Amino acid sequence: MVTEPVTRHLKDANLMPCLQPADKCHHSTETALMKVLSDTLDAADLSKVSLIDLLDFSAAFETVNHDMLLQ
Repeated sequence: MVTEPVTRHLKDANLMPCLQPADKCHHSTETALMKVLSDTLDAADLSKVSLIDLLDFSAAFETVNHDMLLQ
């Protein structure tokens, strides 16, 4: 699987964001959602504006040539 070596490299090179929920024990999409909610509420308490940009990449790799990607 492609994700394993990429994830290992990101961890070894200390490039993985500390709050990245992927492949971490006791972290999930719920953890990420709680962090976003907490940050948004903290900003509102300080009368700051919060902007959230949501992108859906769920089908991004369906158009990629998998043989080329693996090379």
